[in-house]
Amino acid sequence: MKSRIALAASGAAAVIFGVFFLIWKTPLPRVPQAQRCAEMLSRRDEGNIEIPENATKEDIRQILGDPQNVDQDARVWVWLLDWQNYERSGFPRDWCSMATLDHSDGLWIGFDEHGRIKTPLWSFSAADPVHDAWQ
Repeated sequence: MKSRIALAASGAAAVIFGVFFLIWKTPLPRVPQAQRCAEMLSRRDEGNIEIPENATKEDIRQILGDPQNVDQDARVWVWLLDWQNYERSGFPRDWCSMATLDHSDGLWIGFDEHGRIKTPLWSFSAADPVHDAWQ
């Protein structure tokens, strides 16, 4: 009898752990850059990324992690789907070059002159950061 109770309890614990493991997702800042854009895209499309209105760059950094562009003081932050190939290419890593030279899709977010959020988390295919960031 005791062994059945112990077995049932361990089975229940395994189910709870399994459900928790499936529901809990790694925070985006901890997702490696090579997979971050794809994970961001998936979570955004599922409605699982909440970006507060008037969020600052630091708020965005805590939610999404560091951008891939090196000019993080710029008004646009970029994440590329094919980050590893872009990184190996030796192309410049400023946001404008990345948005222009990468031929895969990616995500970008724009900030106003005070470093507050200006655009949603756009795909390159939905809005061009080079032309649309300042509209």
